[in-house]
Amino acid sequence: MFADVVDHFGTVDILFNNAGIANVADALVNLSPEDIRHHVDVNLHGVIYCCQEAARIMLPKKSGSIINMCSMSAHIYNVPQKATYYAATKGGVLSLTRTLACELAPDGIRANCISPGYHMTEMAKQWTDCHPIWLDRIPMGRFADPYELSGTVIYLASDASSYVTGAEIVVDGGYTLY
Repeated sequence: MFADVVDHFGTVDILFNNAGIANVADALVNLSPEDIRHHVDVNLHGVIYCCQEAARIMLPKKSGSIINMCSMSAHIYNVPQKATYYAATKGGVLSLTRTLACELAPDGIRANCISPGYHMTEMAKQWTDCHPIWLDRIPMGRFADPYELSGTVIYLASDASSYVTGAEIVVDGGYTLY
């Protein structure tokens, strides 16, 4: 994947890690090792490996922006769905981003993350039983459209955020304020 980008564009300036899954709603004690491993592989290991490869390309030119999609779940207990494994993987992404920011800042590479709340993505649509409970806890009283994250991504990818690293921008309609 990275080789194709470098072949076509000459380098990697921006990495936006936006993969994530949460397709099992059960208590941790009921999950199989395969379920846990799959979620950790996608939500955390994939982010780590992509950050590693992007940093290898960015280091010689001493510039770049890494943006990781985290989640408000790194900070809260999800209600009513059980998603311990999801929160753990997203907490890992948050920690990875902050430590990577410290590691790469001397070389001009920034690392930041975005922690969305409940946006009406395909993933959120599968939890229809939870929607009334979630809405009741969002001060803005509505779900966000995924498009509402685009300005944050553009900001973190651009020179407008040239002095921002190790930051987490929470885009949740106020959900985590309670």
